[in-house]
Amino acid sequence: QNFHIDQICDYGAAIIAITVPDQYGNFDDVALSSDVPAEFMDNDVYFGALVGRLCARTGGASFKLNGDTFKLPKNNGGSHLHGGKKGFSKARWKGTTGLDTRGQYCELKLLSKNGEDGYPGDMKVTVRYTLLSNENKLIVETKATSTLDCP
Repeated sequence: QNFHIDQICDYGAAIIAITVPDQYGNFDDVALSSDVPAEFMDNDVYFGALVGRLCARTGGASFKLNGDTFKLPKNNGGSHLHGGKKGFSKARWKGTTGLDTRGQYCELKLLSKNGEDGYPGDMKVTVRYTLLSNENKLIVETKATSTLDCP
């Protein structure tokens, strides 16, 4: 008896539902998310979603890089949290699904443009969720490239 991913959303590249068996073989969804799309889109706690460009709190909502100061939108008091007001968690990703030698996968891609939420460079981001059901494993792989230096 193996687990399976029931739902991945293109909004925030979020895992909405993962079903796993308990010690008695009863299956239940263990993902922290909402089944109601409107609630999910107003998710202030980032449950299930991919965050970025940074996964952290940036105090003062600014950073210095290569001698330049970059001002970021404040979305957590006087700070900038998890990529800002939009960030990766509030973006629509483009997804594909398939099967490779490792198992079933869902791959989502996003282009975060130069200046979006205050960050430098065009950044191409890919996340791939691969389900190894026979091994009860979920592999999450992320890759990002930017046209400019960025944190």
